[in-house]
Amino acid sequence: MAQTLTHPLYKREVIVDDNGITERRAGIQAIFIPWEQLERLGRSGARSDTGSRISLRLTPKRRTEFFRFASALWRQRQPERWQRNQERITRDANRAAYFWLPLFVLGPCVACDLLFWFLGWPERLREEFRRLHVLTGFGVVYIGVFWIWYAYRMRKRKAV
Repeated sequence: MAQTLTHPLYKREVIVDDNGITERRAGIQAIFIPWEQLERLGRSGARSDTGSRISLRLTPKRRTEFFRFASALWRQRQPERWQRNQERITRDANRAAYFWLPLFVLGPCVACDLLFWFLGWPERLREEFRRLHVLTGFGVVYIGVFWIWYAYRMRKRKAV
């Protein structure tokens, strides 16, 4: 059971088979990662514990196809490493959802609020302060709805 993925513009082939993941450039084997050495697997590529890396230059649909096929084979061959990779992916997604998103959405609002406080609430900036509160309210609602959707999605994913 093997799958070969190629991109029409790049002279690269990525072959996923029973032995591991192979990258060929111009017909010559460039990188080979056996299932026993595979450390990380994602839609962007694969990395081994020895430092070898295969980056995918494929369309998004083909990347998803690669990930699903390689993940299924890796799960059969090395279930403990596959589980560790899934936990890492979930941890990274949680960090983005619960830390980075609120930081980028609400961080500027909190920074401006602190600035107004340090300036002593100047009267000439009162209108901007009102707009800032409206933006903060929208940001809180957006993050709340996103967190509810994300928790539902993650709960549904754990059930599978």
